[in-house]
Amino acid sequence: HYDRARHCTLCAGSFRSVIIPDGADYIIKTGANGVGSRQCRREFRNYNMAVRAGVADSFATIYGYFCYHNHVFYVMEKLADVGAGDDDFLDLDDCTEEVANFIDDNCINDTHYGNYGFRNGQPVLCDYAGWDMGSETIERW
Repeated sequence: HYDRARHCTLCAGSFRSVIIPDGADYIIKTGANGVGSRQCRREFRNYNMAVRAGVADSFATIYGYFCYHNHVFYVMEKLADVGAGDDDFLDLDDCTEEVANFIDDNCINDTHYGNYGFRNGQPVLCDYAGWDMGSETIERW
C-alpha cells in the first residue's frame, strides 16, 4: 500500500493512458492496448510531419519517444487548461489555412475540447492521432 502524497495523476482513455507528474511541464503518454500503441506511433508521426510542414506550433511538442517491451511511451509538452475550451470542438476557422489543411490531410478528426489546451493563450492540439484506426493511411503506416 502506497500512502504518501500523490506524485502524479493517471488519466486513462479507451486506447491510451496519460501520466501527468505533479509540477512538471510535460506528460507521458502510452498505449493501453494495440490500438493505443498504433495511435501513439501515429501521433509521433503526425508531430514530425507537422515540424517538416512548418505548422508544429499548433501541436503540443513531443520531446522524446521510445518503446519498451513492445509498449510505446513518449514525453509531450503539458498544455494549460486542456478541456477548458469555450467550444466543443477546435474551430478550424481560427487556424491558418496551412494548419487546417494539415489537420484535414492527416485525418486529425478528433479535435474536441478534451484534445486541445492552450499555450500562451492560443489553442494547441495535444491529442492529434485521429480516431479512425481502420483507415488505409493508418494501416499503411
